[in-house]
Parts: sequence; C-alpha cells; structure tokens
Amino acid sequence: MDYANANGHQTTDDQQALTHQGEFIQTRPDTGSHISELPQELLVEVFLIVQATHGLKNWRNVTYVCRHWRLAALNAAVLWTDPPTHLGKYTCLVLERSKSANLHISLGAHTSKATISAVLRHICHIHTMKIYLGIDAMAHAHDILLSCCNIPWPKLTNLEIDLALSVPTVPSVTLPTINLSPSVIRQLTHLQSLLLAHVTFDWMALSCPNLTSLVLDNTTLETTISWEQFLGTLDQMPHLESLSLGLDVILQSSHPPLAQTRCIRLPRLQYLKLDDLYPYSVSYFLSHSILPKLNRLIINIWWGDGNDDHSGIIQTIFLTLANGDFGLLDSILVAQYHIGLYIQGKVPAVDVFLPPNGLYDNHNHIHQFIQGLSVITSETSGALAEVRLELHLNCDELATLLGNLPQLKSLVVHHPSVCSPLAQALKSGTLDSSDTTTLFCALEKVSFPTMQPVYLKSPAMQDFCDSLLARHRSGFGIKTLQFRKCRTIPHDMMKQLEDIGICVVDEYESVLQRLASA
Repeated sequence: MDYANANGHQTTDDQQALTHQGEFIQTRPDTGSHISELPQELLVEVFLIVQATHGLKNWRNVTYVCRHWRLAALNAAVLWTDPPTHLGKYTCLVLERSKSANLHISLGAHTSKATISAVLRHICHIHTMKIYLGIDAMAHAHDILLSCCNIPWPKLTNLEIDLALSVPTVPSVTLPTINLSPSVIRQLTHLQSLLLAHVTFDWMALSCPNLTSLVLDNTTLETTISWEQFLGTLDQMPHLESLSLGLDVILQSSHPPLAQTRCIRLPRLQYLKLDDLYPYSVSYFLSHSILPKLNRLIINIWWGDGNDDHSGIIQTIFLTLANGDFGLLDSILVAQYHIGLYIQGKVPAVDVFLPPNGLYDNHNHIHQFIQGLSVITSETSGALAEVRLELHLNCDELATLLGNLPQLKSLVVHHPSVCSPLAQALKSGTLDSSDTTTLFCALEKVSFPTMQPVYLKSPAMQDFCDSLLARHRSGFGIKTLQFRKCRTIPHDMMKQLEDIGICVVDEYESVLQRLASA
C-alpha cells in the first residue's frame, strides 16, 4: 500500500514536471528562427536602427535581402518619412512609400525645382519642413505652396523658411527678402514652431495659437503696424516658450508710441532674444510684457542713440529679471559693452550687449549696472559670489562694482592692466591703508586665466602680492591664487604667498595632470 502510494506520487510529480517543461517550451522565445523569418514588427525595429546608424545606400540594401524583408520594409510607412530631397526619382519613390505617414522635409541648395514641386504636393502629410533656398528656387517653392492653399495643412507643426544669401548679414544693411503671401501665412494655424529669416510677410495674417517657438530674423512686414497690433498678435500665443525678434526690422521705428499700451502676458515664455538698433523699443517691449517663467534673456543693441546713458534699458532689464524665474544667480561677467549674469558660474541667464559709440574709456554702463542690481530681490542676487572682468577698470570703479557684492568669493581677471588698480582696492581697510573701508571681505580666490608669464615679474604683480600680504596681516586673506602658467613667478614671491597659506595653482599643469589621470 505504501509502495503504491509512493509510486502514485512519483507519477504525479513526473506529469507536473513534463507539463511545466511543455509550458516552458511553448512560451520561451524561439532563438533558433532564421533571421529572414522574423515577424514584421521586429524587422521594422531592426530596420529603424539600421536607418539611423547607416548611410542611405546601406539602408536601402535591406530591401534586397529577401522577399520577406522587402515586403516588410515597403509596407512600413514609418521607414519612409525622411525622404532625401536631392535624388530626384528616388525622392518621389520614397514619397509614395511613405503613404499617409508624417513627413519630415528639408529642401536645400541641391533640391531641383521638379523635386520641390513633387515634395510640396504632399503638404497635407508634412509634419516638419525646412526650406533653405536661393531667391529663384524659393520663389518657385512659394508658388507651389500658394497653389496648395485650397487644402488644409493639418500635420504641419514645424516650419523654417530661410532665404539663402551669398552676402553676410550686417545690421542696418537692407538685404533681399522673399514675399510670403498672406494666404500661405493663414495656412499655418497648427504650427508649434516657426522660423522666418529674410522673409517679408503680413503680421496681421499670423494666427498660430499653438505656437511654442517663434524666430523672426531679418524679417520685414508688408505694411507698417502699430505697437498695439504687434503686441496683440503675440498676446494670442499663450503657449509661447521661446521668442527671438529683431524689433528694428519689424516695427521700423526707433521710438515707441507716446500713448500707453496695455501689457500682454506670456505665461510660458522661458527664452527671449531681442535685437534692435536702439534701446527704446526693447525697453518698451519689456515694460509691456509680463513674463513670469522667463529664465533666459538676450538683448542686442546695435547702435544706440549717440550717448552712453543706458540707465533706462538696464533698469528695465533688471525689473524683468526680478519678475521672472531666473533662479539663484551667482556669477557676473563685465566686459567692455557686455554684461552677463549666470547660474552656477556657467549657465547663462542674462546677456546684454550695448553699443560702444566710440566711448571705450567711459564705463558709465558699469555704474548703471550696479544701480540696476539694487532692483533684484535678495533671493535672486544674494548668492552673487563670482565676478569675471574682461575690461580695464580703475580702483574707484572696482570699488564701486565689487564693493556692492558682499558675498563675493571669486574674482576672475582677464585684463592684465587691472592688476595694479586691483592691488590698490585690495589694500583698502587693511592695517597698511589710511582708508578704513574694507572691500571684498569674503574674497577667497583670484584668478588670472589669460595673463602671460612676462607679467608675473612685473612691478604691478609685486604690488598685487603685497596687497595680499597686507590682507593676510589684517585678518581677511585669500585662500587661492590661480594663473594660466606660474613657472615664471619669482621664487621669493612664491615663498611669501605659500608662507601665508595661499595655494598658488598652475592651471596649465592642473589640466595636464587631469588628462594624465583620465
């Protein structure tokens, strides 16, 4: 009886094992299948990888391996959505194979007029399109687009039209443009991204409520528009996240209207780039725009108004900065006519380029910039710990600039002539100075990344080192002094610095060591 029961249990266990083995055989992948017999879905994934990593000729070869592969490739419209536009008949073949899939089109210098016509006839299937053509070919492409305005363009979400020019773009110089018909503009209602360069168009025909990115570069308008019309159109783009405009060629007026205009709100705008010949329009636009999410701002003023008073535009920029979403700014770049604010020392937040007007020795914009800093809330400017100088400043200008930054810890000097006035400023408030005002108490590091070795033996450098010694004796010495190369520093100077605990860093040697250890 016990033997029968044991035998019965053994039979049951064997049956369960066989059943489990059968289920495993049925469910595990058949890794022994021939590659030509793989299912179409898997083949298409393989083909997409080949298409992305190999050239056009290598990709086309998969359609000649076997009948199964060829049928799988020809029936997968997703494989034919990026037709090359310089191969004539093959381009047309790819267009046919794409069926109703979304097309990604790029028309360039090597695209013939016949191919342009063939491609644009599929406008109802085009998803993204870049057109970079000369005047003659661009006019032909425009005529084809105009003839297609009787049908909707529901899939077109990204469009770039850039007239290829053989001359460089220079501010205030009139360049050729292509006229874009209002009928074509009205077809762009589904766009999410639009770039127009060297194009003339009707601003009032532009209606793109879903637009997230708008770039207008050297564009002109068919008719003059008012500020109300200009801002009103932008106000109808609530999803806009990126905006780049040349105000001088759009509004064609250096002065804003005397009458007040209502403010517009662009709740999602994060990136803003404005170019203009004069500061008036930029100031007016910024002061009439509510941009709560703005975190990147670029301002280019080309010529100015003949004087060096930039206080108005700087004040407006800082008000925009205070009302935006720029995060914690910790670094400032001060150049001859360029002011930059950065996050984590590298991530650009604000870049303002001001016109020189020939006043290379006048630094009024520096003082105006410092006055503008007072507008920023402490949450934004409280961590301004690094300043990069790319221009010559005297002692008073250094004191004005750096003395208003109590958290300053790092100073990067790109102009060697700053060495002597910096030494004077650093001595302020030390035991060796009659001036009782101590500047840059939190300063820990000074860098000279572009200083040539010959300057390391100059009297100005000796004065600078003496100022560091004076600060150390007064209880607020720095910790690090960095040069591009410091092999030529006199031995006694190096010993003095090391004796007071200053770490002298050779940037060139540090880079070599990092490369050697990598």
